[in-house]
Amino acid sequence: MAKSKTEKYKAIAAKLSGGSEPRVTADNYKSELMVALCYYNAYVDDKTLAKRFIDYIKKQDKTLVSTLSKAPTYELTSAGKLVSILNNGGFLREDHKQSIDIKAKELFNKYSQVTKVDATDDAKPKRNAPVISIEQRIIDAARAISEDIDYAIDGFLNTKASTFSTKSFLLQKSVSGAVAKHIAKYYEAPLNEAREALEGKCEQLAEGYSFFTKSELKRFIQFLESIVNDCKQHTVTAKKPRIRRAKPPAIIVKKLKYKVKDDEFDLRSVDPATIVGADVVYIYNTKTRKLFRYEGDHGALSVKGTTIINYSVSNSDVKMLRKPEVFFKGLKIGKREMNKQYNDLKTKPSAVNGRVSDDCIILGAFE
Repeated sequence: MAKSKTEKYKAIAAKLSGGSEPRVTADNYKSELMVALCYYNAYVDDKTLAKRFIDYIKKQDKTLVSTLSKAPTYELTSAGKLVSILNNGGFLREDHKQSIDIKAKELFNKYSQVTKVDATDDAKPKRNAPVISIEQRIIDAARAISEDIDYAIDGFLNTKASTFSTKSFLLQKSVSGAVAKHIAKYYEAPLNEAREALEGKCEQLAEGYSFFTKSELKRFIQFLESIVNDCKQHTVTAKKPRIRRAKPPAIIVKKLKYKVKDDEFDLRSVDPATIVGADVVYIYNTKTRKLFRYEGDHGALSVKGTTIINYSVSNSDVKMLRKPEVFFKGLKIGKREMNKQYNDLKTKPSAVNGRVSDDCIILGAFE
């Protein structure tokens, strides 16, 4: 029988903490904080975490409590985990302590109700529902959506592998570009932390991720990178297009910046309009000596402003040309030839962002 979501959380937390409530110390702060948060996420229900937060604030400032109690439970749990660490006699860094008070003030401002008196009504003043800004609605939606992504990450921690596709998930949930942008920000910090752990320069991080082998940690970093990149790509493609007459390719690429020719290797850009509708595009940055390959994602490539869109994050990448004079000496501009010569490059590929600058030569666009 498949494990429930709660059972999987507990299995992961038990592996990290040994099944008992961990105590955070100043000596191994980062790793022990991660283990503690994972423990409270698995073993303490949201209502209990919310109550701990409310009780903590009650000791600091009773006037905030009645308003904070109106907030939904999920908005109180993160601060409740930090409070739980303090309740257990653990150590919290000063900025994390301050974040508890900051969270209380934010929620107080968000859920404070303004009393207005209707001039035509002699009854008691009525309270209006709290006005929530568009920005706050986006943040709330991002938090709710990211819970399923967190579950996928926890699954990876448990099995050291995952078939979860952030791109498919965002499309299935009809997530807006603005919400996807906020979701990407959530996972940039853990991604950077995992990269630091792989480098091994920080002993605390290395210890915190010691349950991974080096190859497993690399796969975990790739998984987090796919989440961040898919969210960023979704911010560009998620907007619902208005029904309008199709623009000619020449108009679509009107604002695209590129380099017409490069005298050093006698290179000339093809017509940028050929990018629109192409399956694959090769672009060379003469300043950074990087060669970009963009492949279409379930459809033809296109351009928006100075950015290539509709590309596959997993199949598009960029490589450094260590000896561009050798590469371009025997270069043949053709779909098969370019693909072979690109794949023959031994330099390590990295992720692309779609940006094209006036240092870029458009080598070829192929259908």
